[in-house]
Amino acid sequence: LDAEFAQGPQPLSWVAPEPPDDAASRRRGRTLFLAFGCWRCHGVDGEGGGEALKLIRYNGRPLRAATPLFARNARRCGDAPASVYRRIALGMSTLMPAYERFAGYIWRPQKGPEAWGQGSKGRVSAAESQAVHDFYAGLPAKQEVVAKSEKARRERAGAFLWDLVHYVRALEPPR
Repeated sequence: LDAEFAQGPQPLSWVAPEPPDDAASRRRGRTLFLAFGCWRCHGVDGEGGGEALKLIRYNGRPLRAATPLFARNARRCGDAPASVYRRIALGMSTLMPAYERFAGYIWRPQKGPEAWGQGSKGRVSAAESQAVHDFYAGLPAKQEVVAKSEKARRERAGAFLWDLVHYVRALEPPR
């Protein structure tokens, strides 16, 4: 038992092994940012002025803006890649949902392809809208996702979350 305590505390949540942080991962992260609806609170460019914030109350007051995602020194849990991963995976109490389970279980929407990505249409470029549409089209059907092992879903979530982390950490303030 003493040997267990000598190892030090274990992290509160599992973090998937980090793949390379490259341009392809950041592009996928941008698509996920749009497809997962992160832009609704964080703004299309991560500046923190998303329209959904008007619907969220914190301490009885509506939120005016989220902290811009490029404000690295304002990240409550730090800016280290694993810290940002955990923040996205576990969420923030009532302010931000946890995305780990969502990312592991996301499947192709049952609504027809004409509905895929409609929320961000007109707010982002046609190429980005197409990337979101293609993301949804490439998702497996519900029964395929549910049939996967827990390990496979966790690995899938890890890949998605790391792409989001790479995108968010690459954001810079507007010039």
